[in-house]
Amino acid sequence: MMKTILAATAAAILIVASEANAEETKRIEGVEYFSDQVWSNQLDGDPVVAFPLGCESSKCDFTVWLDHFPGMDTDTATECKDDPETSWWDCEINPTCVLWVEFGQDIMPVTDWHGHKPDNPEPMDNAIISTGYLDQPERSVWALWNGHDAFHGWDYQLLQIISLELEITNRGLCRVGLAALYHPHSKAVYAKGLLLPR
Repeated sequence: MMKTILAATAAAILIVASEANAEETKRIEGVEYFSDQVWSNQLDGDPVVAFPLGCESSKCDFTVWLDHFPGMDTDTATECKDDPETSWWDCEINPTCVLWVEFGQDIMPVTDWHGHKPDNPEPMDNAIISTGYLDQPERSVWALWNGHDAFHGWDYQLLQIISLELEITNRGLCRVGLAALYHPHSKAVYAKGLLLPR
């Protein structure tokens, strides 16, 4: 119990330290920490962050992506067909921001309801972290509420989203405030008394 309390305290210290606007990265006993606030127009086709930190393309276990999807008028939305070929926000009336994670080759595909499209038996190699839609005149701000916050790999890699805020504005921009922990080998984390998600 004491180990769990100490681990929670350490995580709380990391979260407090992450409230600055500038990107922050740390490596503590092999665990990688990332924190930043990023606007969608700053990304230029790049992910928000990739793990292990500094990895590139196919060598990454996880990449986190942010994108803006414009809404559609009510008549078009009524006729929009939500099927396995589309994402559910393709039929959304309001403009939407989506934050998702893509898995590298060493990561297990998602197989629960977050990771399957209707009538498609293949597990997905990506999953939603959070979405937010514009339901206020100027902007809307959303906390993590509708997706995954932890992802596992075949070799015990673990990505934990420990803090998140997603914002969408009426100027067609998305902002994410994200803090994440990456455990390259989570078997070792159990020995330190950390609570891991199922």
